[in-house]
Amino acid sequence: MTVADIEAMVDQVYLLNKAKPQQIRHGETSKWFAPRMQDFAGRATHYKVITQVPTGTRMRTVTAADAGEYVSARDMTAYNVGVPYSALREFQGTVKVNLSAERITSDREHAVFNIADELVRQAALDCDERKNIAIHQGSAAVLASVVQKYDPDGTTYTGSTQTVAYLKIDGGSIARFKPGQILDIRAASASTVRVTCQVNDVVYPPDGPEYGASTVADIGPGIVVTYYSTEGTGTNAHFDNVVDGDEIVLSGESTTSGFHGFEDWFSQTTDVYVGEDLSTALDRDGVGNSWSHPIIITGGTDAAPVTFDPDTHLARLAVRLPYQVKYGKEMRTSEDDVSYPQVMAFITTPEIVNEAVQDAKDSIRFTSVATASMDEATRKNVWGEVGFNGFVWHSPFGDVAMQADPVCKENRGYIVNPESFFWLAQKGTSEMSWLPNAAGGRFHMVYGTNGGLTKFIQGGYSNRANLQCDQPSSNAMITGIKGTVWD
Repeated sequence: MTVADIEAMVDQVYLLNKAKPQQIRHGETSKWFAPRMQDFAGRATHYKVITQVPTGTRMRTVTAADAGEYVSARDMTAYNVGVPYSALREFQGTVKVNLSAERITSDREHAVFNIADELVRQAALDCDERKNIAIHQGSAAVLASVVQKYDPDGTTYTGSTQTVAYLKIDGGSIARFKPGQILDIRAASASTVRVTCQVNDVVYPPDGPEYGASTVADIGPGIVVTYYSTEGTGTNAHFDNVVDGDEIVLSGESTTSGFHGFEDWFSQTTDVYVGEDLSTALDRDGVGNSWSHPIIITGGTDAAPVTFDPDTHLARLAVRLPYQVKYGKEMRTSEDDVSYPQVMAFITTPEIVNEAVQDAKDSIRFTSVATASMDEATRKNVWGEVGFNGFVWHSPFGDVAMQADPVCKENRGYIVNPESFFWLAQKGTSEMSWLPNAAGGRFHMVYGTNGGLTKFIQGGYSNRANLQCDQPSSNAMITGIKGTVWD
């Protein structure tokens, strides 16, 4: 098997099923939250957000109108958003294969095809998964935070210069972690990396690691990790200095690696916009800037969340969103042909969706029976239809489809207007592309530490993008909520 064989078969994968690698999505948000794509041109790009519409229409008597002048002119006001080239973020990775590695199949051609197909498929999955997680992060690219460290079996941390540990996490979904990942653990809101480690096991809630005959109760979710010496910039070769509140990130990602994801956009204080000068940030909580605020409904706190209750939390949204969605639409554009989205998305955790579905089944305002079969009086009392893995809430401002994404931050529910978000991408990089070799192919020879040839080849892929929102006030978030499955 040669490099040319693999190159030819990778080409066939793209030709025979070109869309497949780009459509595979690992993470639910990317499946049904599909922001439009807008090309990034030159060294910077701009778009306008209307912050004040004309409000000059006045009512007068015909006598006054005939004898007097027209009322004073009123203009509309727009904020010119500037996005510098440096705001783009590149999702990149490398795949590697040994030329001697072949699948046991009936013929050589199929062996090569299997390897080529797997390379393309796994690269696309990994790139899309990272992009999906980034949607749910902030600009600091934090996966989660450390709550407490333990010995690998979940008992009290006892070691001195201990190289294996169990870390209980919060502030991010356990679904963001996978065995084999290389992670940096850094001080909170700082660039200092305490230790670089590799994930051995991912432990889901509610209990600790399953080593031996018993497990320690109520210390999940978390990860079992081992010090990793091959790469990273950690100052320690052990976990002794890891403390509560430390941040967990993918190795090599810094406090400035990310873009503004949901954690930043669904905030009323995090500054996400800069002006046309590309440097002056919009003071988001300043007077006159409420157009940049999403609705935020508070249930409990992250430390003490309350059980999600559709009758309580959705009712509060039903009062606010009819005004706010319309206002957000007006802030987006003044064109008459703007259409409201048919369905807004309620993105949250599987636990909260499960709670909502169970609660909805006990409410007369939710039903699994199609509303078309009901009489008008019954339909008016129905809020939503219970589904297999979620439900549709028939709200005063349109349907809201509630679905689970495992990588969503815990204790959150995001009500998203899909039309308000869009990807900015440098032209030619909006889809995953491969770094070409001298002959224009995808794979490069790997040389050994002494400069000698090896039987390995590798290929680098990348995708550049930045997530933007031009209607933040047409979105909403519910904080401090939970499901009761682990209670």
